[in-house]
Amino acid sequence: RSGTDYVGTGVTIAARVGAAAEGGEILASRASLEATHRSFPEAGTRMLELKGIPEPTEAIAIRW
Repeated sequence: RSGTDYVGTGVTIAARVGAAAEGGEILASRASLEATHRSFPEAGTRMLELKGIPEPTEAIAIRW
């Protein structure tokens, strides 16, 4: 954290995963969901190639 801003790879991944969501879709990385230690109803998964992130990121669509 820098002042009132959050920085780092995790923030970058979260922003890019969120930007990849389509209208009306909730999208989160597998790592973020596992860190919550809760379960969410999944509507599907996909692998995302994110700018500046060397490895593909697994994204989960959340059913709501």
